[in-house]
Amino acid sequence: MAKKRRSIQQKIVIALLVVGFLPGFVGVFFTYLSGTKALKDSIGANFQTIAIETSEKIDLIIQEKIRNAQTLAISPPIISAVKGARTREEDSGLLHYLQRFQKGEEGIVSIAVMDEKGRTIGNAGRPLLTEGPDERFPDNTIRNGRNGRDDKEPAFVGDIHFDTALQESRMWISVPIKENEDAERIGNIMILFNVKEVFNVINNIRIGKTGHANLVASDGTLLACPLFPPGTHTINDQLLRQIAMPQPGWGVAQDDAHGGKDSIIGFSPVKITLQMGKANFGGQQWYLFIRQLPEETYAPIYALLWRVSILGITIVGILSLLGYFLARRIVGPLRMLSEGARRIGEGYLDHHLKITTGDEIEELAEIFNQMARDLEKRFQEVQLERQRLLNSERLAALSQFSSTFAHDLRNPIIAVKKTLEMLKDSYPISRDEYIKGIYSDLISTCGLLLGLVNDVLDVHQVSYRDLPLLYSSFSLKQALEEVVRLLHIEAEDKKVHVDIIEEKGGDVQMEGDRRRIQRVFINLLSNALRYSPAMSHIRLSFKTSSAPVSSETHHLLQFKIEDEGPGIPPEDRSKIFDLFYNSDKSGIKPGTGLGLYFCKVVVEAHAGKIWVEDRTNSGAAFLIEMPLVRREKDAYQDSYSR
Repeated sequence: MAKKRRSIQQKIVIALLVVGFLPGFVGVFFTYLSGTKALKDSIGANFQTIAIETSEKIDLIIQEKIRNAQTLAISPPIISAVKGARTREEDSGLLHYLQRFQKGEEGIVSIAVMDEKGRTIGNAGRPLLTEGPDERFPDNTIRNGRNGRDDKEPAFVGDIHFDTALQESRMWISVPIKENEDAERIGNIMILFNVKEVFNVINNIRIGKTGHANLVASDGTLLACPLFPPGTHTINDQLLRQIAMPQPGWGVAQDDAHGGKDSIIGFSPVKITLQMGKANFGGQQWYLFIRQLPEETYAPIYALLWRVSILGITIVGILSLLGYFLARRIVGPLRMLSEGARRIGEGYLDHHLKITTGDEIEELAEIFNQMARDLEKRFQEVQLERQRLLNSERLAALSQFSSTFAHDLRNPIIAVKKTLEMLKDSYPISRDEYIKGIYSDLISTCGLLLGLVNDVLDVHQVSYRDLPLLYSSFSLKQALEEVVRLLHIEAEDKKVHVDIIEEKGGDVQMEGDRRRIQRVFINLLSNALRYSPAMSHIRLSFKTSSAPVSSETHHLLQFKIEDEGPGIPPEDRSKIFDLFYNSDKSGIKPGTGLGLYFCKVVVEAHAGKIWVEDRTNSGAAFLIEMPLVRREKDAYQDSYSR
């Protein structure tokens, strides 16, 4: 019996089906694997970032409330009232003072002032120390400050509890009352706060339709969640072990406690609950995690797979149809088609087939020509997409700078705030001169703040290049003193002493852009404070020297700032002045890599140089050398006139 033969047309169609379906199936499979991994990495990193930012906001809210309680505890009216209670003297103004403080601070439910034995001597707002089942406040031992903690501890924080009657969540904070930092405790301040700010932070996090943030305690209780009432729901042990980490991260949860299986989650600890003692926050630590239903998370990859599958089936169908006609044509046109397809595959998208057989092969040639035009059009679209991606990278760079700029604004704003507080609480002794000095500090600080804004405009326009310098003659010592005064709050918080050491000849007058040179000093001193340990010293020194250039002698300023921090590894010294370089192995949160780059640009714009050295014992030393006087004399302008 003769073997049945398949026609050329059948062979071509079958071959095209196999060649089309097999690579298509493999392509879809690997697209799914690579796409899913890329999606997990991208979404996981994004969820982790959101979790970090949200936990930091909660951290700041609690820290602010602790500071408010500490501010009240050290106020003279409170100390006087407690001392009066000890001597059985009455202070009729205490209630008015507490009510005024409560009115000025948002979220305070009630305030109680107690002596060292736990007796209430003053109370404002709703009753604080009740015995009801919904008021889980401290017992007498905690009221007295004896909660298993040293009386020298600055504060004690309770857990969040939900008031079912008022439908609000509260948290209390207790701080000791002392006449000074080293004195014995003479009483306690108890403040009950409404923590709706924490819940607002949680509820404002929305990712798509199902993604949101959750605040969970270390015992698994959901403290804040947009879907469940506070304290009514717990997460499973496996999920708790996954997110209860001292460092932020992301992963895939088998059960996200909201009905999602294999959900991508990002998590971060609320650091203050880890840093304070175990007796705080009801003996719990808090963790923030972000979740979203997997159906919504993986929707983009599923849509992509459908599009790829439909496209693959369409292409296979077209190829099969073409094979039916190709099998019926003569060899010549087939070779022309093969050659044309090869050239198009090599990237010659402007190549067109010229076949005039008057039949289906000619039509196929036109299809190839149309395909080439479509590919050329798609190629142009890819180029446009590439340009959009470049623009996105530039926007990301601007976003990093905005973060640094917001951080830099913090020091001037703190200085303005503290100075205003001094103005409010100052005594009328030598009032005119005192207020005049305060106004001078405010004007100087605001001038530096204006300089920051001008730097933003410069960076946006010229990307730190070709800065328009505004020269003036100024006192180097005075400029350094203003910088130290600006950052003295941060230095005092860390108990770091900053010394200005001038050369034997006294002060130095130099010519340059005062505002930008001060910004260099601010960046260097801020970095030194960040890495300096407590009770250490930072030295700011300057002197002048002379150097021959051609037939002239130029006078140079030599400036040095030394700290006692961990120093800079040798492998990083050649990179720390690069844009966005922010390597750090000391465990201290690094900056964004813009500050030192800005210092280098400003110093080089003044025809100077900046470098870093390690000190003999420990710490780092940054050195600057630049001309004292401009070589080209232009009309001077005040650097604060912009």
